[in-house]
Amino acid sequence: MAPSDHGLRLRAEVERPGLLVLAASGEVDALTAETLQLALALGLPATTVLDLSELTLLSAAGLRVLVRAAERAATEGRRLLLVADNPVARRLLTLARLETAIPVHDSIEEALQR
Repeated sequence: MAPSDHGLRLRAEVERPGLLVLAASGEVDALTAETLQLALALGLPATTVLDLSELTLLSAAGLRVLVRAAERAATEGRRLLLVADNPVARRLLTLARLETAIPVHDSIEEALQR
C-alpha cells in the first residue's frame, strides 16, 4: 500500500460560530485513533459534526474514541453528530450499536437540520 493510501487525514471547517465540521478520511486504527481522539478533545464548540464518509477503515480503537468523545460531549453539554454515508463506517456503527448513543446522519446537511 502506498504511503498516501494509509493513515488518517482530518480536515476542520468552521461552518458558523458554535459549529465545527471535522471530516475524517483514510483509516482509524490502533495507530491513528489517538490523533482522532486529540482532535475531538481540544476546545470543541457547542456542536461538532464528524464526517466519516471518506473512511476506508474504522477499527475497534476508532469506535472507542467515538464512544468516549460522545460521553465527554454529553457531560460538557455539547453535541457530537456523526455523518456516515459509506457502507464501511455505517455497518460498523450499526454492528457496534453506536447509532443508539450517537446521532448518525447520511449527510452533513441532514445533520445540520437537527
